[in-house]
Amino acid sequence: MSISLIQKILAEVDLDGWLLYDFHGINPTFHKIVGVPEGRHITRRVYYWIPKIGTPWKIANKIEEHVLDGIPGELKCYARREELEAFLLQISGKVAMEYSMEIPYISFVDGGTIDYLCSLKKMEIASSGVLLQRLLSTLDEKGIASHLEAAKFLDKVVRDASEYIRNTLPYEKDVVDYIMKRFKEEGFTTEHAPIVAKGSNSANPHYELKGRGDKIENGDFILIDLWCKKNYPGSIYGDITRVFMLGEPSLKMKEAFSAVREAQKIGVSQIKVGARGADVDTASREYLEKRGYGQYILHRLGHSIDTDLHGSGANFDSFESFDTRKLILNTCYSVEPALYFPGEFGIRLEHDVLLTKDGVHVTGGVQEEIICL
Repeated sequence: MSISLIQKILAEVDLDGWLLYDFHGINPTFHKIVGVPEGRHITRRVYYWIPKIGTPWKIANKIEEHVLDGIPGELKCYARREELEAFLLQISGKVAMEYSMEIPYISFVDGGTIDYLCSLKKMEIASSGVLLQRLLSTLDEKGIASHLEAAKFLDKVVRDASEYIRNTLPYEKDVVDYIMKRFKEEGFTTEHAPIVAKGSNSANPHYELKGRGDKIENGDFILIDLWCKKNYPGSIYGDITRVFMLGEPSLKMKEAFSAVREAQKIGVSQIKVGARGADVDTASREYLEKRGYGQYILHRLGHSIDTDLHGSGANFDSFESFDTRKLILNTCYSVEPALYFPGEFGIRLEHDVLLTKDGVHVTGGVQEEIICL
């Protein structure tokens, strides 16, 4: 990661520096930003200090002073805790760390370390969330192209999977295997197998198969949630969800689908540069609540997408947490409102959006009605 770029952003967001910290691998962001080569084992506290102006410091234990070899900066080695503290006391001002009172997805520094640093009375600890969004979730042209390829592929695969279901009436696990086989054959990868859930299983947002799962029969409602990215470094995920019916959907299903689709449209209408992630979620959710569906909402509207499925940028979330980060150009998000009726069914509609200088682009396809197979 470019130190000059980081220092430029630090100046723009009025931070005096960024103190990246790791111990036994608790902070994956440390490794992404600092660029620690894979395989280097960190068993002692290590800090990487990037000041707004000046040369970075590599603060490492003398036992492991090699862990930051090849990383730019001045090496500061300690053995005794007093030596470590002497280095830390030289850092002052408003300092970013992987800490957040609201957003667990970016909060990796333990509370004891935060308390200790605050006790030195030199630093005001701020969240690094804005930095992470700029550095890890802003997509270049290649990243955008890879996302578009993944989203287009997912839309095709889920349609093909629905035909497979209609023609064979398989078990849920058979459909999962079919999708995973397609991923492998066509050069895509995923961090977790897709969700294929029939009937009341679809009312569980994170349904997990037991064995082969349930056999799909005529008259069943089916939800398929799938995500993948191209199998090369730097590629960006796509993430979509579709719902199907082997037969005629009930009136309750149709009404719930209509409400969820309208909530999705409302969410997309709120997406623009400078909007807060929390406010996008609120607008969509308030619509569903006014329709009387509040008790059936179990999760936020959407999440950031980058090289990770759940990325480091702003989330559309005022429900599980409260993400006040503002949306910026060249970022990607899922939009996935949902209603879950215990013991019956769940409706989740998901496509992605790219926010660029040309506007908001829906990717991964749009579902306008329950697809009857």
